Amino acid sequence: MNMNKENLYSSVLFIALLVLALIMAYGIEDYRIAGPPEEPEVEEEVVVEPDEPVEDAEIYTGSAEGFGGELVVEVSLEEDEIVGIEVIEHQETDDYFADAVPEVPERIIKAQSTDVDAVSGATETSEAVKAAVDAALAEAEIDEEVEAEVYTGSAEGYGGELVVEVSAENDTITAVEIVEHQETESFFEDAVPEMPDRILEAQSTEVDAVSGATETSEAIMAAVDEALAGIDTEPEEEPELDEGEIYEGTAEGYGGELTVEVTVDEDEILDVVVVEHVETEDLAEPALEEVPESIVASQSIDVDAVSGVTVTSEAIMAAAEEALIEAGVIDEDPEVEEEVDAEIYTGSAEGFGGELVVEVSLEEDEIVGIEVIEHQETDDYFADAVPEVPERIMEAQSTDVDAVSGATETSEAVKAAVDAALAEAEIDEVAGEIYQGTAEGYGGELQLEVEVKEGEILDVRIIEHEEHEETADYTLEELPERIVAAQSHDVDGISGVTVTSEAIMAAAEEALNEAGLIDEDPEVEEEVDAETYTGSAEGYGGELVLEVSLENDEIIGIEIIDHLETENFFEDAVPEMPERIIEAQSTEVDTVSGATETSEAIISAVEEALEAVAE
Repeated sequence: MNMNKENLYSSVLFIALLVLALIMAYGIEDYRIAGPPEEPEVEEEVVVEPDEPVEDAEIYTGSAEGFGGELVVEVSLEEDEIVGIEVIEHQETDDYFADAVPEVPERIIKAQSTDVDAVSGATETSEAVKAAVDAALAEAEIDEEVEAEVYTGSAEGYGGELVVEVSAENDTITAVEIVEHQETESFFEDAVPEMPDRILEAQSTEVDAVSGATETSEAIMAAVDEALAGIDTEPEEEPELDEGEIYEGTAEGYGGELTVEVTVDEDEILDVVVVEHVETEDLAEPALEEVPESIVASQSIDVDAVSGVTVTSEAIMAAAEEALIEAGVIDEDPEVEEEVDAEIYTGSAEGFGGELVVEVSLEEDEIVGIEVIEHQETDDYFADAVPEVPERIMEAQSTDVDAVSGATETSEAVKAAVDAALAEAEIDEVAGEIYQGTAEGYGGELQLEVEVKEGEILDVRIIEHEEHEETADYTLEELPERIVAAQSHDVDGISGVTVTSEAIMAAAEEALNEAGLIDEDPEVEEEVDAETYTGSAEGYGGELVLEVSLENDEIIGIEIIDHLETENFFEDAVPEMPERIIEAQSTEVDTVSGATETSEAIISAVEEALEAVAE
């Protein structure tokens, strides 16, 4: 049994040794044929360098987030051309980095753009290289833009002043930045950065406002416009000053002396500039801009005046003429001198915002110019009505013209002021004889002038008085007009202002007697010497005082000389109540509806005055 086991072990061992020998024999033969095994290949680190170092190239750095972290590149530029890209720092896995570099930089340099394909299998690293190059190129653009000109502009926004800085290079807007504002944050956030982007894209301020932030949007556009105006005006000045000879001329404008400089080259008018003036800026601005432009365009001083700014327009033309005479371009033109010397008359009227004053220029009874020299109108209404209304009046040679729609009150004020100026012109032209008369009014002596020509009463003017302005104002205007209309001093007085009325008529009679138009009328003297009695009563607003004039026990006049009533109640009750009492010769009359308390105060005061008569 043991013998069999030993034989079995021997057989197995023999077989194992035989297999081992065969394996070793096969391996040695394979080694002999194939040679020793190759050493493992070691990857070399890949570094992308520029094709050749460029001495004058500008180097810009950019970074981006890669697969493993920040990746930094240096980009070399020469005359705006990418000549080299080098990854100087990264945290990418070596496999991805080796795949993407140098392939991606080569593609970018070849295309001169980062719009190239990523390396397959290393997409994130490829995109990081492209993004870092973009960042470097952006830095290069910023450096170039630093040299661009920056212009500042401002405008009134919703909350206050808004200031912008506009960068421009070669007439191209390269940046719009809001540097100061007082807008509500919500409106500001809506309009910014949307508005600057729109302006940059359109290269114009003619863009849509941001919905819900209209006022802020328009302020940004207006401020950019102001900044761009600086771009437009700066470069044009030097060449014009260097060309031709400059001659100076002066003339008298509305506000004072006005000086222009005219640039001439071989009898050609190159430029006309108003260099000094004292005109009212907002009124004269259209003439200061348009008339010089018209002179250059027509090569003549014989241009149309700007409507509504006639005096300033003619002064610019006269000053330009003086300069051109000095330059030898034109001979002296007496006609222009005559136009400048036209007769000027001033008139005023109440406009929408306050007093409006005009100057009307007349030449041989023709309206040759109308200029608004003072006003308090809202700018919108003023801009609508001026210069339209003066143009219509000059064209029609009459103030009977249509008002400007939407600016009716301002239009009517211009027409009324022109009427007043024309009335002044008629007074000056009539040149009648002046006679004076005086009489005793309620407050003291009243003096007037009567103008007479060939037996006709041309005008009656109150030149001095001491009457109570508030109660006598209407009478001081109305009575003289009635005397002229009736061609007689014997006219109806103003009810409630009897003493003042009779004083005006008596003074006019004295003047007309001096002129030889009437004989002395004793009846008027008796009326002036009527007995006057004073009475007072408590009205709606306080004490009301009046005077009652009696002649032969007849009430011939009632005049309120002092009161504290509300104006609308006072205007309702006066002159209605005195007329009723005089007509009835009694205080038992109806009160004025809506002014009962004031009416009753007048009745009580008259009764008190009449009681003094009985005493």
